[in-house]
Amino acid sequence: MNSWREGVSEEAQNDFDEMFSFGLQTAEHFLNKSKEFYPFANCISKTGEIKPVMAYDGNENPLSNDVIKSLEKGFIATRNEIRATAIVFDGKINTGESAVCFSLEHEQGIAIQILVPYELKGLFKKTAIFKIERTSTSLSKQIIWNK
Repeated sequence: MNSWREGVSEEAQNDFDEMFSFGLQTAEHFLNKSKEFYPFANCISKTGEIKPVMAYDGNENPLSNDVIKSLEKGFIATRNEIRATAIVFDGKINTGESAVCFSLEHEQGIAIQILVPYELKGLFKKTAIFKIERTSTSLSKQIIWNK
């Protein structure tokens, strides 16, 4: 596959890069603190401001899929106020390894999925080590700006 960046505006590329960096730092914080995390998100406003987003329905132990659906619904409802979204969740890749999974979308019509394998190491396995060299990226279906 050719790079997802081909034919994508500089603004969309920069937005995805910023949301990826912000999301990976946030995931690292949660993994180092708790060894896991519930799905979370961030978005970029029309003015270029990155904003963290969480979903909470009152359930202290929600299913990850329910949290993701809630985040998607919130983004769909506010898509006229934002230009890009990232939903980040703890998942597995086909080898069974843990991965930080990103679902990124942009109002310009691009959607990608990024998978970053990781393992927990160190005393009490509380240090997340990302295997950046094994990161995979693929085009994805748009949900937020599905036309």
